[in-house]
Amino acid sequence: MTGNRIETAEHIPLGIKIAYGGAEGASSLVFTMFGLYFLFFMTDVVGIGPDVAGVILFAANAWDAITDPAMGIISDRTHSRYGRRRPYLLAVAVPFGFVLWLLFSVPPLHGRALVAYYLAVCVFMDAAITALDVPYTALAPEMTKDYDERTSLVSFRVVWSQVGSIVAATVPLLIVQRFSNPKTGWSVAGLILGVACIFPILLTWRLTRGWERYVEETEPLRFKDMFNAVFRNRPFRYLVWTYLFAITAVSASGAMGMYFLQYWMGFSEGQISLFFLFFFVCTVLWVPAITVASNRLGKRGAFIVFMGIWALVYGIGNFSVRPHHTAFMYVLAALGSAGACASFQLCWAMIADVVEVDEFKSGRRREGLYYGVATFVLKIGSAFALLLIGQILNWIGYVPNMVQVPAVLMGLRIMFGPLLAGLIAISVVIAYFMPMTRERHKALLEAIEAKRAGEAWNEEGFKELL
Repeated sequence: MTGNRIETAEHIPLGIKIAYGGAEGASSLVFTMFGLYFLFFMTDVVGIGPDVAGVILFAANAWDAITDPAMGIISDRTHSRYGRRRPYLLAVAVPFGFVLWLLFSVPPLHGRALVAYYLAVCVFMDAAITALDVPYTALAPEMTKDYDERTSLVSFRVVWSQVGSIVAATVPLLIVQRFSNPKTGWSVAGLILGVACIFPILLTWRLTRGWERYVEETEPLRFKDMFNAVFRNRPFRYLVWTYLFAITAVSASGAMGMYFLQYWMGFSEGQISLFFLFFFVCTVLWVPAITVASNRLGKRGAFIVFMGIWALVYGIGNFSVRPHHTAFMYVLAALGSAGACASFQLCWAMIADVVEVDEFKSGRRREGLYYGVATFVLKIGSAFALLLIGQILNWIGYVPNMVQVPAVLMGLRIMFGPLLAGLIAISVVIAYFMPMTRERHKALLEAIEAKRAGEAWNEEGFKELL
């Protein structure tokens, strides 16, 4: 590949696009396995109290949310003959896989030393995810300026993400059930999947060599800019709160799943693995329907519909389902997965719309700023969800690896039913009052184009957004 070709060719070969998505598959695998199983692993395998486990996860995730902007600044300021993004992929590949094994292994420690170990490993994991995800996400815009090529890159990234999530949701329990000692089983699962994570990252690093073609100096992202974006952009304020409650529900649902399915539904590890596989496959299958609904109802309208269905599934379905009613639980999963999918698909799509409000006011497009805030909200929501679940499990008297008393079972049903439904319902209510609509967005775009062309414009069609 000649240097001249790299400078002039805009089309990215299929193989490069496939390779680009590899790092996302590894990141998604670790993030999903951590979200679904780690709280359960600490309470039921390691023996750490759920309240303490929740605090560990909250502290690590909150710290991770704070370090993301710092990693962005470091990546932006990196100058290397290998590029400013790709060197971090190579540096983090092996530690990224190694940390998954450390997470799901039980060291010969006790008491505070054991708690300190898992806190340190969680911080290490979050640092590895940050060191991978931030430069990796920033790599795509530097590979091409073409609108369609960027969309194509993201599509391959989404495919890898779903593959990673499905592997993380199904494979660990299939490995664990082969061992009589669950500690050994989880350690082996962490080792196998950790090693598996290394190769997709190296694939991305190797085959994207020479494709950092459009490197531009960017203004560092500061916390001041992040909070100004929230408080000065009216539609974004609504979107931030909508996304916060939605992502808290998603994260809490993932962390609660193991407890509800094992102790209330009576599922075996193999049954739980298949159930998670079904749920994640359904999530992928809902994407086209959500897209069609968004085109017809608008993003806000589609969000309200699908999240409303999800709230009903949790509030009524999950609370009323009886033990071993497997078929009904699968029906609930098929319906509820639509809301889980919509919470990500539509919230992230709505960010692109609110960016134009900022562009109209400032004259600049700052997508990175707004997606940075969204990532911050995602991690804070996840941290709060894990803290909440841990504290409630302790409060209701949950005892690991025991037949749960009726009061605890009722608590699990309320947590996996009305509690999560309430979080979802709050996000729906906030979304209902969100001022961004298709008509106002169209008027906003017309005003932006008029300003660029030096023509007359007015705010009448979108003044509610300002």
